[in-house]
Amino acid sequence: NVYGTASQQITVQPNTRYKITVWASGRNLRSEGALTIITDAEWKQKPISLPKGNFGWTEFSSSFTTGNVSSIDLRILSQDSGEVWLTGLTLHKQ
Repeated sequence: NVYGTASQQITVQPNTRYKITVWASGRNLRSEGALTIITDAEWKQKPISLPKGNFGWTEFSSSFTTGNVSSIDLRILSQDSGEVWLTGLTLHKQ
């Protein structure tokens, strides 16, 4: 079983653009998107998706716009085998 998830509700401003950034290192990730960061309750908005394979500490960032909501379900989702280390996860209004 390679599936795992962790999440936290974060207060945001409705219909606002945010930038999410994280530093990650990966080893033997079996597929593209083996680990993704999700920013909505329906798991459709995935601003960060890690690449397949091996990589040293790399900064990943992307922007997304909140819907008509006052909080988001910020979720880290693992869906395949491999090892990932994360640090410095930040969320900033743009």
